[in-house]
Amino acid sequence: MVETTAEKGLSVKGKLLCAFGVMILFTIIISTTAAINLGAILKVANYTSFNIDEKYKKFKNVGNSISAVRGFVFNYQARISTFTPDSEAKCEKAIEVLSSSLRALPTSGDPKQQKLDEMRQLCLEFVDAYKNTMIAQLRDGNEKGAQDTYIEVVFPKMGKSLSISEELATSAISDVEDGVLKLNSNLPLILIISFAVVGIVIAIWVAFALSNAVTSSINLAVSNAEKISSGDLSSSIHTNRTDELGVLLNSLEKMRKIWQNNVIEIKKMSSDIQKNMHGINDVTREINAGTHDTQSISMTVAAASDEMVSTTQDIAKNCDNAAADAAETTNCTKSGVHEVELTIEDIKSQVGRSQVDAENIAGLVKQSQMIGSIVETIEDIASQTNLLALNAAIEAARAGEAG
Repeated sequence: MVETTAEKGLSVKGKLLCAFGVMILFTIIISTTAAINLGAILKVANYTSFNIDEKYKKFKNVGNSISAVRGFVFNYQARISTFTPDSEAKCEKAIEVLSSSLRALPTSGDPKQQKLDEMRQLCLEFVDAYKNTMIAQLRDGNEKGAQDTYIEVVFPKMGKSLSISEELATSAISDVEDGVLKLNSNLPLILIISFAVVGIVIAIWVAFALSNAVTSSINLAVSNAEKISSGDLSSSIHTNRTDELGVLLNSLEKMRKIWQNNVIEIKKMSSDIQKNMHGINDVTREINAGTHDTQSISMTVAAASDEMVSTTQDIAKNCDNAAADAAETTNCTKSGVHEVELTIEDIKSQVGRSQVDAENIAGLVKQSQMIGSIVETIEDIASQTNLLALNAAIEAARAGEAG
């Protein structure tokens, strides 16, 4: 049975870095788009503030100053009685405010510079007409002259300059509205939403794909580890992965092969041990039989030696008796006595040797008894070895069945 995984590519760390890199990239794109849109907003806000503060308000100040001066001058030409030193001073202050408002306007570089210069020139002209012509007429009580100056010179220039100031103020407001309209474009919002959706989809896909790739390999490793722990070494593992999980699966396969080879070697060694134990049992039985035979022979020799010793002792006694008789029969020939003495000495020597043989036979019997106890010990060891061999054979058979 073969279990495989067929995924290739980057390591798990590389995949994680790529996934986070893609998400970071989309985050940067979204942030950049938002920053660009925010920059546009700030630009429009600054442009709006500039148009309102630097242009619209200044144009309105000029217009309001022109209207204030026109109010005084209109009243003077309509009713000359309104021209008093006090009202003249107030009109002079209004003219100073107008002059200050005109000085606040840009003198060059503005897109509407031509209109600004024209309005400034008209204001200077109607102020000059008022100061140099109309005031003298009002002081002289020449109401008709003052009215003519107002209608022919002051009013047209004043009206046209006021109209230009209103036009410039309206233009500044229009510029603000144009900037706001540009800001109302849905393109940045669409781009942000599009990138966000794409980034979310990619993040979800990466999360599922990466988690499936990791969990499938981990589950395969866990299932094979459980099989190996239960003794099933028949399922091999093959993988084409080159990442850390592939290394894990390959290491698990190497471990399975090593364990499988070990089990085969154990079974083989158990079989050899069992065969050797049978041989040992046969040799032990042969040694046991030989030992029993040796023991019986040794006992027979010992019994014969005892009988020989007894016979020798009887012979010695008889020889002593014969010597006594010989002593009594001293009169026998000396040659016969000498031969008898020699015979007695030989018999005594034979008796000594028989005693030594008897002692050697007794030691042999004792050693035979020790050999018998050793044989019994060997038989016990053999029986225990047979039992161990049987247990090893049973365990090997179980491992073989599990394999």
